[in-house]
Amino acid sequence: MADFVSYSNRFDQTVVNVMQNKYVSGFITLFCILYISLARPALPDYIHSLFDNKLFRFLVLVMTAYIATMNLRVALIVTIAFIVTLNLLNEQKIAEGFISGISRNTIERFDNEDDKEIKSLETDTTDDSNQTENQGSS
Repeated sequence: MADFVSYSNRFDQTVVNVMQNKYVSGFITLFCILYISLARPALPDYIHSLFDNKLFRFLVLVMTAYIATMNLRVALIVTIAFIVTLNLLNEQKIAEGFISGISRNTIERFDNEDDKEIKSLETDTTDDSNQTENQGSS
């Protein structure tokens, strides 16, 4: 248990030292801003699998909360980059699902079958009302 506490203290001190360095926090800020605004690359499969892992997402959020205790600006930017990445991954999943559905021809086709049924029902209803009017006038 003492080993864990000493590792935890060393980790905490290392992160504090890194986050207090204005060049490191500036670099992280600049990198995240450029990533958010310009890059938006097609993410590789290992990034997909990382962000699908609930433990990884939880650790990113915990680390962001921890960073927020030292440098709120960097924490906000990292949070925005995290959300943009999640959104990008969801968009890619939707697009891949749609494309694979088209390639497998499993997307439902709307050939106006429903419209034909509705028109035939309207025609039947109109015919019934015309017959009722004709019987009433005879």
